[in-house]
Amino acid sequence: MSKITDKLGGAMRASLGVGTPAAAEAQAPPAAGGNLYAGTRALGEARAIPVDRIVPDPDQPRREFEPEKLAELGLSIKRRGQLQPIRVREDKENDRFVIVAGERRWRAARMMEISTLDCLVVKRSMTDGEKLTLQLIENCVREDLKPIEQAHAFRTLMDREGWTAEQVAKELNLSPQTVGRALALLGLPGPVQELVETGSLPPSTAAELRSIDSPAKQAEVAARIVREGKNRDQALAEIRVHAPRRRVAGTQFTYEVTGGQVVLKGRGPCQDAAAKVRALREALAQAEDAAAGQGGEPGEAA
Repeated sequence: MSKITDKLGGAMRASLGVGTPAAAEAQAPPAAGGNLYAGTRALGEARAIPVDRIVPDPDQPRREFEPEKLAELGLSIKRRGQLQPIRVREDKENDRFVIVAGERRWRAARMMEISTLDCLVVKRSMTDGEKLTLQLIENCVREDLKPIEQAHAFRTLMDREGWTAEQVAKELNLSPQTVGRALALLGLPGPVQELVETGSLPPSTAAELRSIDSPAKQAEVAARIVREGKNRDQALAEIRVHAPRRRVAGTQFTYEVTGGQVVLKGRGPCQDAAAKVRALREALAQAEDAAAGQGGEPGEAA
Protein backbone atom coordinates (compact mmCIF):
# COMPACT_ATOMS: atom_id res chain seq x y z
CA MET A 1 0.00 0.00 0.00
CA SER A 2 3.10 2.21 -0.21
CA LYS A 3 1.89 4.27 -3.20
CA ILE A 4 -1.38 5.14 -1.50
CA THR A 5 0.40 5.95 1.77
CA ASP A 6 2.75 8.32 -0.05
CA LYS A 7 -0.19 9.94 -1.82
CA LEU A 8 -2.51 10.39 1.14
CA GLY A 9 -0.18 10.66 4.12
CA GLY A 10 1.54 8.34 6.60
CA ALA A 11 -1.21 8.47 9.21
CA MET A 12 -3.47 6.46 6.90
CA ARG A 13 -1.88 3.21 8.07
CA ALA A 14 -2.88 3.95 11.64
CA SER A 15 -6.44 4.91 10.73
CA LEU A 16 -6.91 1.69 8.75
CA GLY A 17 -5.11 -0.49 11.30
CA VAL A 18 -2.51 -2.02 8.98
CA GLY A 19 0.31 -2.38 11.46
CA THR A 20 1.33 1.16 12.40
CA PRO A 21 1.19 2.17 16.09
CA ALA A 22 -1.41 4.77 16.97
CA ALA A 23 -0.29 8.35 16.59
CA ALA A 24 -1.15 9.12 20.20
CA GLU A 25 1.46 6.61 21.34
CA ALA A 26 3.99 7.83 18.82
CA GLN A 27 3.65 11.38 20.18
CA ALA A 28 4.14 10.46 23.84
CA PRO A 29 7.12 12.18 25.49
CA PRO A 30 10.32 10.16 26.04
CA ALA A 31 10.75 8.44 29.38
CA ALA A 32 12.88 10.42 31.82
CA GLY A 33 16.54 9.67 31.33
CA GLY A 34 15.81 7.21 28.54
CA ASN A 35 15.92 7.09 24.78
CA LEU A 36 12.76 5.09 24.17
CA TYR A 37 11.48 7.27 21.30
CA ALA A 38 14.79 7.78 19.49
CA GLY A 39 14.28 7.15 15.77
CA THR A 40 10.49 7.38 15.96
CA ARG A 41 8.19 10.06 14.58
CA ALA A 42 4.59 11.12 15.05
CA LEU A 43 2.22 10.00 12.31
CA GLY A 44 -0.43 12.65 12.83
CA GLU A 45 -2.40 14.52 15.47
CA ALA A 46 -4.51 12.16 17.57
CA ARG A 47 -7.35 13.52 19.69
CA ALA A 48 -10.30 12.20 21.65
CA ILE A 49 -13.18 14.04 20.00
CA PRO A 50 -16.80 14.09 21.21
CA VAL A 51 -18.94 11.89 18.98
CA ASP A 52 -21.56 14.63 18.59
CA ARG A 53 -18.96 16.92 16.97
CA ILE A 54 -18.18 14.35 14.28
CA VAL A 55 -20.29 14.04 11.13
CA PRO A 56 -20.18 11.61 8.21
CA ASP A 57 -18.96 12.65 4.78
CA PRO A 58 -22.02 13.04 2.52
CA ASP A 59 -19.92 11.76 -0.40
CA GLN A 60 -18.94 8.50 1.36
CA PRO A 61 -19.40 5.75 -1.28
CA ARG A 62 -20.78 3.27 1.22
CA ARG A 63 -24.50 3.56 1.92
CA GLU A 64 -25.55 0.36 3.74
CA PHE A 65 -24.73 -0.31 7.40
CA GLU A 66 -26.23 -3.37 9.09
CA PRO A 67 -27.64 -2.48 12.55
CA GLU A 68 -26.73 -5.89 13.99
CA LYS A 69 -23.09 -5.57 12.90
CA LEU A 70 -22.92 -2.00 14.19
CA ALA A 71 -24.27 -3.15 17.56
CA GLU A 72 -21.61 -5.87 17.77
CA LEU A 73 -18.87 -3.38 16.91
CA GLY A 74 -20.19 -0.80 19.38
CA LEU A 75 -20.32 -3.38 22.16
CA SER A 76 -16.73 -4.37 21.39
CA ILE A 77 -15.59 -0.74 21.56
CA LYS A 78 -17.45 -0.26 24.83
CA ARG A 79 -15.96 -3.37 26.44
CA ARG A 80 -12.44 -3.45 25.02
CA GLY A 81 -11.83 0.12 23.97
CA GLN A 82 -11.22 1.52 20.49
CA LEU A 83 -8.47 -0.49 18.83
CA GLN A 84 -7.98 1.81 15.84
CA PRO A 85 -8.50 5.58 15.52
CA ILE A 86 -10.78 6.92 12.84
CA ARG A 87 -9.58 9.59 10.43
CA VAL A 88 -11.28 12.99 10.26
CA ARG A 89 -10.70 16.36 8.61
CA GLU A 90 -11.35 19.83 9.96
CA ASP A 91 -14.50 21.78 9.11
CA LYS A 92 -13.75 25.03 10.92
CA GLU A 93 -16.58 26.90 9.27
CA ASN A 94 -19.14 24.65 10.99
CA ASP A 95 -17.06 23.90 14.11
CA ARG A 96 -17.01 20.16 13.50
CA PHE A 97 -14.96 17.28 12.14
CA VAL A 98 -15.90 15.31 9.01
CA ILE A 99 -15.14 11.60 8.75
CA VAL A 100 -12.63 10.58 6.11
CA ALA A 101 -12.32 6.91 7.12
CA GLY A 102 -14.02 5.02 9.93
CA GLU A 103 -17.72 5.82 9.62
CA ARG A 104 -18.74 2.35 10.87
CA ARG A 105 -16.88 2.93 14.16
CA TRP A 106 -18.53 6.34 14.52
CA ARG A 107 -22.01 4.91 13.89
CA ALA A 108 -21.35 2.05 16.31
CA ALA A 109 -20.13 4.45 19.00
CA ARG A 110 -23.16 6.68 18.56
CA MET A 111 -25.49 3.66 18.77
CA MET A 112 -23.90 2.60 22.07
CA GLU A 113 -23.85 6.19 23.39
CA ILE A 114 -20.05 6.27 23.61
CA SER A 115 -19.09 9.87 24.27
CA THR A 116 -15.74 10.23 22.46
CA LEU A 117 -13.71 8.59 19.72
CA ASP A 118 -9.96 8.57 19.12
CA CYS A 119 -9.32 10.40 15.85
CA LEU A 120 -6.40 11.23 13.62
CA VAL A 121 -6.99 14.77 12.40
CA VAL A 122 -6.07 15.70 8.84
CA LYS A 123 -5.16 19.37 8.89
CA ARG A 124 -4.08 19.73 5.27
CA SER A 125 -6.67 20.10 2.56
CA MET A 126 -7.64 16.94 0.68
CA THR A 127 -9.00 16.80 -2.83
CA ASP A 128 -12.27 15.01 -3.49
CA GLY A 129 -10.28 12.36 -5.35
CA GLU A 130 -7.98 11.71 -2.38
CA LYS A 131 -10.92 11.40 0.01
CA LEU A 132 -12.77 9.01 -2.28
CA THR A 133 -9.70 6.84 -2.84
CA LEU A 134 -9.07 6.54 0.90
CA GLN A 135 -12.72 5.67 1.58
CA LEU A 136 -12.73 3.07 -1.17
CA ILE A 137 -9.55 1.47 0.18
CA GLU A 138 -11.05 1.27 3.66
CA ASN A 139 -14.13 -0.41 2.19
CA CYS A 140 -12.01 -2.89 0.22
CA VAL A 141 -10.05 -4.15 3.23
CA ARG A 142 -12.93 -4.41 5.73
CA GLU A 143 -13.27 -7.96 7.06
CA ASP A 144 -17.08 -7.79 7.21
CA LEU A 145 -17.48 -6.65 3.62
CA LYS A 146 -19.94 -8.72 1.59
CA PRO A 147 -18.57 -10.28 -1.63
CA ILE A 148 -20.64 -8.16 -4.02
CA GLU A 149 -19.89 -4.99 -2.01
CA GLN A 150 -16.20 -5.80 -2.21
CA ALA A 151 -16.41 -6.45 -5.94
CA HIS A 152 -18.07 -3.06 -6.52
CA ALA A 153 -15.42 -1.37 -4.35
CA PHE A 154 -12.66 -3.00 -6.40
CA ARG A 155 -14.31 -1.93 -9.66
CA THR A 156 -14.84 1.66 -8.49
CA LEU A 157 -11.23 1.87 -7.33
CA MET A 158 -10.04 0.54 -10.69
CA ASP A 159 -12.14 3.07 -12.56
CA ARG A 160 -11.09 5.89 -10.23
CA GLU A 161 -7.34 5.24 -10.31
CA GLY A 162 -7.08 3.63 -13.75
CA TRP A 163 -5.71 0.44 -12.18
CA THR A 164 -5.83 -3.12 -13.46
CA ALA A 165 -7.05 -5.93 -11.22
CA GLU A 166 -3.44 -6.93 -10.59
CA GLN A 167 -2.58 -3.38 -9.48
CA VAL A 168 -5.53 -3.40 -7.06
CA ALA A 169 -4.29 -6.69 -5.62
CA LYS A 170 -0.78 -5.29 -5.20
CA GLU A 171 -1.90 -2.02 -3.61
CA LEU A 172 -4.23 -3.76 -1.13
CA ASN A 173 -1.87 -6.66 -0.42
CA LEU A 174 -4.37 -9.21 -1.73
CA SER A 175 -3.85 -12.16 -4.06
CA PRO A 176 -4.71 -11.60 -7.74
CA GLN A 177 -7.04 -14.62 -7.47
CA THR A 178 -9.03 -12.92 -4.69
CA VAL A 179 -9.54 -9.78 -6.75
CA GLY A 180 -10.24 -11.69 -9.95
CA ARG A 181 -12.88 -13.93 -8.37
CA ALA A 182 -14.57 -10.94 -6.77
CA LEU A 183 -14.74 -9.01 -10.04
CA ALA A 184 -16.10 -12.08 -11.83
CA LEU A 185 -19.20 -11.91 -9.63
CA LEU A 186 -20.17 -8.61 -11.26
CA GLY A 187 -20.64 -10.41 -14.57
CA LEU A 188 -23.32 -12.70 -13.14
CA PRO A 189 -27.04 -11.88 -13.41
CA GLY A 190 -28.80 -10.03 -10.59
CA PRO A 191 -30.60 -13.08 -9.09
CA VAL A 192 -27.27 -14.91 -8.71
CA GLN A 193 -25.63 -11.87 -7.12
CA GLU A 194 -28.51 -11.69 -4.64
CA LEU A 195 -27.93 -15.32 -3.62
CA VAL A 196 -24.26 -14.54 -3.04
CA GLU A 197 -25.11 -11.35 -1.14
CA THR A 198 -27.46 -13.18 1.24
CA GLY A 199 -24.91 -15.94 1.87
CA SER A 200 -27.07 -18.62 0.20
CA LEU A 201 -24.50 -19.32 -2.52
CA PRO A 202 -20.72 -19.31 -1.87
CA PRO A 203 -18.81 -16.86 -4.11
CA SER A 204 -16.49 -19.62 -5.34
CA THR A 205 -19.45 -21.70 -6.54
CA ALA A 206 -21.10 -18.65 -8.11
CA ALA A 207 -17.91 -17.92 -10.05
CA GLU A 208 -18.10 -21.38 -11.64
CA LEU A 209 -21.46 -20.43 -13.18
CA ARG A 210 -19.55 -18.28 -15.67
CA SER A 211 -18.93 -21.44 -17.69
CA ILE A 212 -22.65 -21.44 -18.56
CA ASP A 213 -23.32 -19.15 -21.54
CA SER A 214 -26.90 -18.09 -20.78
CA PRO A 215 -27.51 -15.64 -17.89
CA ALA A 216 -31.03 -17.06 -17.52
CA LYS A 217 -29.63 -20.59 -17.24
CA GLN A 218 -27.00 -19.35 -14.74
CA ALA A 219 -29.79 -18.00 -12.52
CA GLU A 220 -31.83 -21.18 -12.94
CA VAL A 221 -28.92 -23.47 -11.99
CA ALA A 222 -27.94 -21.27 -9.05
CA ALA A 223 -31.48 -21.35 -7.69
CA ARG A 224 -31.58 -25.14 -8.03
CA ILE A 225 -28.26 -25.54 -6.21
CA VAL A 226 -29.52 -23.47 -3.30
CA ARG A 227 -33.00 -24.97 -3.25
CA GLU A 228 -31.71 -28.55 -3.21
CA GLY A 229 -28.92 -27.80 -0.74
CA LYS A 230 -26.19 -29.23 -2.98
CA ASN A 231 -22.68 -29.43 -1.58
CA ARG A 232 -19.78 -28.06 -3.63
CA ASP A 233 -19.04 -31.25 -5.58
CA GLN A 234 -22.73 -31.69 -6.41
CA ALA A 235 -22.99 -28.03 -7.43
CA LEU A 236 -20.01 -28.29 -9.77
CA ALA A 237 -21.45 -31.45 -11.32
CA GLU A 238 -24.74 -29.62 -11.90
CA ILE A 239 -22.92 -26.70 -13.53
CA ARG A 240 -20.92 -28.99 -15.82
CA VAL A 241 -24.15 -30.51 -17.15
CA HIS A 242 -25.21 -27.12 -18.49
CA ALA A 243 -21.79 -25.81 -19.56
CA PRO A 244 -21.15 -26.21 -23.31
CA ARG A 245 -18.41 -28.58 -24.34
CA ARG A 246 -15.85 -26.69 -26.39
CA ARG A 247 -13.40 -28.27 -28.74
CA VAL A 248 -9.86 -27.22 -27.97
CA ALA A 249 -7.51 -26.67 -30.87
CA GLY A 250 -4.22 -24.95 -31.44
CA THR A 251 -0.93 -24.89 -29.58
CA GLN A 252 -0.28 -27.04 -26.51
CA PHE A 253 2.13 -26.21 -23.72
CA THR A 254 3.14 -28.77 -21.10
CA TYR A 255 4.69 -27.95 -17.72
CA GLU A 256 6.37 -30.75 -15.78
CA VAL A 257 5.50 -30.57 -12.08
CA THR A 258 6.01 -32.85 -9.11
CA GLY A 259 3.78 -35.86 -9.57
CA GLY A 260 2.51 -35.08 -13.06
CA GLN A 261 2.00 -32.47 -15.78
CA VAL A 262 0.05 -29.25 -16.28
CA VAL A 263 -1.15 -28.79 -19.86
CA LEU A 264 -2.44 -25.63 -21.57
CA LYS A 265 -4.29 -26.20 -24.84
CA GLY A 266 -5.91 -23.88 -27.33
CA ARG A 267 -5.26 -20.47 -28.80
CA GLY A 268 -6.70 -18.45 -25.91
CA PRO A 269 -4.36 -19.25 -23.04
CA CYS A 270 -1.28 -19.66 -25.21
CA GLN A 271 -0.93 -16.40 -27.09
CA ASP A 272 1.84 -14.88 -24.96
CA ALA A 273 3.72 -15.37 -21.70
CA ALA A 274 1.43 -13.08 -19.67
CA ALA A 275 -1.66 -14.93 -20.95
CA LYS A 276 -0.12 -18.24 -19.94
CA VAL A 277 0.52 -16.94 -16.42
CA ARG A 278 -3.08 -15.70 -16.15
CA ALA A 279 -4.39 -19.08 -17.32
CA LEU A 280 -2.22 -20.93 -14.82
CA ARG A 281 -3.32 -18.62 -12.01
CA GLU A 282 -6.95 -19.24 -12.87
CA ALA A 283 -6.32 -23.00 -12.87
CA LEU A 284 -4.61 -22.67 -9.48
CA ALA A 285 -7.58 -20.74 -8.09
CA GLN A 286 -9.95 -23.46 -9.29
CA ALA A 287 -7.76 -26.17 -7.75
CA GLU A 288 -7.63 -24.27 -4.44
CA ASP A 289 -11.42 -23.88 -4.45
CA ALA A 290 -11.85 -27.59 -5.16
CA ALA A 291 -9.42 -28.50 -2.36
CA ALA A 292 -11.26 -26.23 0.07
CA GLY A 293 -14.56 -27.81 -0.91
CA GLN A 294 -13.23 -31.29 -0.17
CA GLY A 295 -12.55 -30.23 3.42
CA GLY A 296 -16.28 -29.94 4.23
CA GLU A 297 -18.63 -32.67 5.32
CA PRO A 298 -20.28 -34.66 2.52
CA GLY A 299 -23.64 -33.15 3.33
CA GLU A 300 -22.44 -29.56 3.63
CA ALA A 301 -24.54 -27.17 1.56
CA ALA A 302 -22.81 -25.27 -1.25
